[in-house]
Amino acid sequence: MALFKKKEKKLKKISEDWEFYYTEIDDNVASIRLDMGLETFSEYTKLKNTYVFSVFYDDQYPNGFPTKESTAMLHAIEDSLEARWGIYDIYSVGMITGNGQRSFVFMSEHEMSWEKMCSKIMKRRKHIKFSMRILRNDKGRYYEEILYPDVYGMEWIKNRNICQRLGDQGETFSEERIIDFYTCFPKQEDAEKFVAMLTSEDMKLTDFDINLNEKKEYLVYFRTFDIPSQEIMNQYSKRLLTLTIQNHGKFEGWGTTIIKE
Repeated sequence: MALFKKKEKKLKKISEDWEFYYTEIDDNVASIRLDMGLETFSEYTKLKNTYVFSVFYDDQYPNGFPTKESTAMLHAIEDSLEARWGIYDIYSVGMITGNGQRSFVFMSEHEMSWEKMCSKIMKRRKHIKFSMRILRNDKGRYYEEILYPDVYGMEWIKNRNICQRLGDQGETFSEERIIDFYTCFPKQEDAEKFVAMLTSEDMKLTDFDINLNEKKEYLVYFRTFDIPSQEIMNQYSKRLLTLTIQNHGKFEGWGTTIIKE
């Protein structure tokens, strides 16, 4: 007799291009995990309805993130979502965690029995508080305005990916070395003003150089001597990005060498 393996239910996802980053929402730090491939999905415009299922946790660290116990509880609920909602025509597009709650975000072309679905998940978890939100005809606004990273979030993601690649190649993040930065400006006066603002700040930046590149943009090069860990690079990037935007430029990123054990 042939044995057939029961098909595993999984929440429907648009792509495997998922990223996470940290940001501030209502003056509180939050982590956001989202499907970055959603906007290239051919049926994206049809996913007009957004559904948010928020679970609250009391056991949390001072920064609002869940403790080990709360994390286990949230994972158990996520497993229930996988088991129950894998059959529905609804896509998981992201989640937000922080300030004592985790919000699971979904999108669908069709109207869902949202209250009934959420209540079933929490039926045996009456001690856990939760809320449900339906955004009919949202047409992706919640995804684009709340989940999708702004320029600072995108830079956080870039820094994480660079540092992860460095770590994969044996980087120890224990020794200082030269770190190069690059920014571009449409006008020379913008580039010069940017350099003047940087030299007035205590950021350990040196060796400023302005050159006209092939695109007729003014490339500003400078460097520092530091450890290229993500925490440190996020601090540099946030300030440099702010000053670059103020002067109508574009922050092109940074580069460095690898120091192994």
